[in-house]
Amino acid sequence: MHYITFYLLACCCCSTLLAQSTLGFPYDLTRPQLIGELDNDLEEVSGLSLSGSELLAVQDEDGIIFRLNASTGEIESTIEFGDDGDYEGIEHVGEYVYIAKSSGTLYRVSRAGTADQQVDKFNGFLNGDNDVEGLAYDRDNQRLLLACKAPDVSPETRHIYAFDLNSQTFITEPILVVAKEEMQAYLASCRPTSEHAAICDFFASEEAFRLGPSALAIHPHTGQYFLTSSRGKLMVVLSPSGKIQHVFRLEKDYFPQPEGLAFAPNGDLYVSTEAKGGEPARIWKLAMVK
Repeated sequence: MHYITFYLLACCCCSTLLAQSTLGFPYDLTRPQLIGELDNDLEEVSGLSLSGSELLAVQDEDGIIFRLNASTGEIESTIEFGDDGDYEGIEHVGEYVYIAKSSGTLYRVSRAGTADQQVDKFNGFLNGDNDVEGLAYDRDNQRLLLACKAPDVSPETRHIYAFDLNSQTFITEPILVVAKEEMQAYLASCRPTSEHAAICDFFASEEAFRLGPSALAIHPHTGQYFLTSSRGKLMVVLSPSGKIQHVFRLEKDYFPQPEGLAFAPNGDLYVSTEAKGGEPARIWKLAMVK
C-alpha cells in the first residue's frame, strides 16, 4: 500500500509556504486545446475514457455510454446499459467497458452496443457513503482503481481502492491513502509559483480536509497518478510510489468543474469539465511536451 499523506499547518496561507513549480511537468495547463463543447445531454459529464480513436463518456444521471468524436467532442452514438443513477467513471478495458457508480457498484459491459450486449454488476464493501468519483485502469497490475470523494475512516483521509480484474473482486485494503498529514512538508519543500497562495488558502479555509477527488488516471509512460479535485479545482500528480510531485490550481475559465481524465497512448491528456456558470460542458486536450 502506498500512503500519500498531506497535512495542513495553521499558517499555510502565509508567503513562506510554496506550491510546486511546473519544473518537469510536461503539460501547459494555461493553454489547453479545446476539443469541443458538449451536447446538452452531457452537461453533467462525469467520466471519460479513450477507446481507440474515440472517447467514451458517462454523465451522472443516465445509464448511457456516450461515444464521442475525439477530435470534436460530438456524440457519434449512445449505448444504454442501465437504469438512471449516479454514474461517475468509465474505463475501456480490452473487450469490456467498465462504469463506476458513486455507490461503488461496477458495471461491466461486454459487446457494447450490439444485439448480444451483456451487463454484469459487481458489488463489494463500498457504498454511497464512500462517494466513488474516479475510475482508472491500472494496466500493469490488471486492476481498476476507484477514488473516493468522501472520507470513510477519518475526516482527514481520502482513499483509493482497487478492483482486481483477474479475480473480479474488490480489495478491501486501500491502495492509496490521501490524508492531511505531511502537507506542510510538501508545501515547504517545493518551489514558489504565483498560485501557491490560492492553494494554501484552499486548505486553510476550513479545519476539515477539503480534497475531493473527482477523476483519476494513470500516465501511460511514467505510471504517475493524475488526480483532480473538483472541489478547489486542483490537479495532484503522484509518483508510482505515491510521492507528491506536483499540485496545481486549475484555471476556472477552462476547468470550472473537472470531472474526467483520460490519457492517449502518446501521453496527451484529455480533461472533461461539467457545465457551470452558464458555460457548456467541454473537453480539453493537453498535449504532452516531448
